[in-house]
Amino acid sequence: MDRGLKMDRRLRRQGLLLTAALLGLTLLASCAEYSHEQLMRNTVVFGGVNMDDAPTGADAVTLKAVTGPDAGKYWRVPVKDGVFFHEGLPPASYQLWAVWGHSGFKLGPWIFGTVYEYDFGGQADGVRVTKGGSISYAGAFRIVKQGGIFSHKFSVEPDGKRPVKEMVQALIPHLRDDGVRERVARWLALFK
Repeated sequence: MDRGLKMDRRLRRQGLLLTAALLGLTLLASCAEYSHEQLMRNTVVFGGVNMDDAPTGADAVTLKAVTGPDAGKYWRVPVKDGVFFHEGLPPASYQLWAVWGHSGFKLGPWIFGTVYEYDFGGQADGVRVTKGGSISYAGAFRIVKQGGIFSHKFSVEPDGKRPVKEMVQALIPHLRDDGVRERVARWLALFK
């Protein structure tokens, strides 16, 4: 057998192994979570996003820490059933930064299509997490189309249509930590 052919096969096999290893590391990094103890010390932050006027659904909301030890850090939190949430943000002040959506399809962490970013543009007050082990409501917002047929411009505006109780009910099934889920359920029981 030709020595060059053996070398090509070896390099191809090494390339596949390297690709598999990088994919595995990517998946592990995306699964990194807080411990139960950290989640119980920190605060559940949630809010609503209405995407009825937008060309996409919402995938995530970005929060920016403006105070505290993580000042300047961005937190990308998921949106499920029109509710964005993080199970355990540490005490600090956070500015609502952007809503993210996409057209096309997703395959794991990869998006094949167009990614849309809708900026809050300083309109939102943000949320202040003053103590751990609590629940903070960041508000409800909607994406509003402002452009015409050929000019697609959107803004993020406050939306008071969806009741907080309804958002909390939608949030509970998506919480992964049992202690956090129980805390939110106890908070929900306070609503009549």
